[in-house]
Amino acid sequence: MKALATILSICLTLTVWCWGSASEERSQPPKGNSTAVTPLGKPDKTQEVTGYYRVKRGESLSSIAAKDRVYGDPLKWPILYRHNMGKIGELQLVQDFLDRELPEGVMLKIITPDEARENLRGKATHTWTTNVLSATTQQALISSAIRLMREGYPVYLTSATVRGRNWIRLRVGFFKSRFEADLERKKIDALLSIRNSWVTKVGKEELAEFGGY
Repeated sequence: MKALATILSICLTLTVWCWGSASEERSQPPKGNSTAVTPLGKPDKTQEVTGYYRVKRGESLSSIAAKDRVYGDPLKWPILYRHNMGKIGELQLVQDFLDRELPEGVMLKIITPDEARENLRGKATHTWTTNVLSATTQQALISSAIRLMREGYPVYLTSATVRGRNWIRLRVGFFKSRFEADLERKKIDALLSIRNSWVTKVGKEELAEFGGY
């Protein structure tokens, strides 16, 4: 009887020890990188998600586009706007449109460098663009840029210095041939009621900078 009692005692001790070890193992934090969570088990909103940017208080289209982890250039706000029209497309075209504070916490889609490179593949011969308008200030181009983007046109802004004067150019691209570019130019002229647009062939640098977006 004593032997039986001893065996039962040992078995019980082993069972308790194994259960305790398993419980402790389950309580250990997972190894490797994982999504941060709050005490309530919800995703930590301070964490960034690849391919998206969470708007912070006081930020605008221009200031976000200028950030290094976004596009690194305030002139690239049309790229940000075009890919997020479902979220910010109804912004009123007020005087301070580019600096107007966006709703805090909104997740904006951004094109990553890898996505841009992938999008650029096969476009080596798409070097024609339509120069819609040129102006010395962005403000003079905003309404036309928004109108074209709402119509589905891939708009971008670039700067140039001509005879010592700085210009900002509103362009639509990129096209494989002069004929295609000129065809769209005529449609754009009719849409915006303008007459001074032109078609031009761009260099590799401009295509590489904007063609992937």
